[in-house]
Amino acid sequence: MKKNLYKILASVVLLAAMLTISSCKKESGGNPESNRSTYKIPQDFKDYFYFAPGSYWIYQNQRTQELDSVYVVDRSSRMVHYTNEPIDEELCFVHYYDEHYGVLFETYTHISWGAVDTLARSRYALAIAAKSGFPTGGGYYTCLYPLLKGNKVYQTYYTLDVINTNDTFKIDSFITYNVIKLYSKRNILFNNHEMNVYYLKDFGIVRKTDLTKNDDWVLIRCNIIK
Repeated sequence: MKKNLYKILASVVLLAAMLTISSCKKESGGNPESNRSTYKIPQDFKDYFYFAPGSYWIYQNQRTQELDSVYVVDRSSRMVHYTNEPIDEELCFVHYYDEHYGVLFETYTHISWGAVDTLARSRYALAIAAKSGFPTGGGYYTCLYPLLKGNKVYQTYYTLDVINTNDTFKIDSFITYNVIKLYSKRNILFNNHEMNVYYLKDFGIVRKTDLTKNDDWVLIRCNIIK
């Protein structure tokens, strides 16, 4: 009787040990899917660009008095599951049409790393690309989150620098603060001109200054739908 009892106890102890080992293996990476990292675009960053269809901006060239209307065509977001890296990344897309250039643009945001980001996967990049019809065949200007003075991007097709994070801007007699001023040395979207681009939270781009051509496009009216 005692022998049988010892056998039962031994079996229970062995089973418990096997379950513990199995559990430890799972926690230490037995299943790669359990160790994946998820990156979502911070809402504070989305507030600068992720606007719904029906949103529009009207800019006026302060030199020629021309008008330029830009409006959102559609937007979407999705999670991308990478098979070669243990990450799941949120991508946000906004398509909008620029009447002055007659071009459909695509705004998208993603994790930035490598040459763009020395703090691997701690920043997010916002890129704007010409989808169709632009004379130069396309290109980018971009900004980085967190939007801090001194954040820089150096790449083949563009150079960008966050010059200031507390510029002021006047909209309909109201002065707004905390405007993000970005400097782009080689902006292919504007035929490789030097540009200052100004972003305002909940408004998007409020000013585009072409330093090469001496054109200053200022927002005079807008309708923002979040």
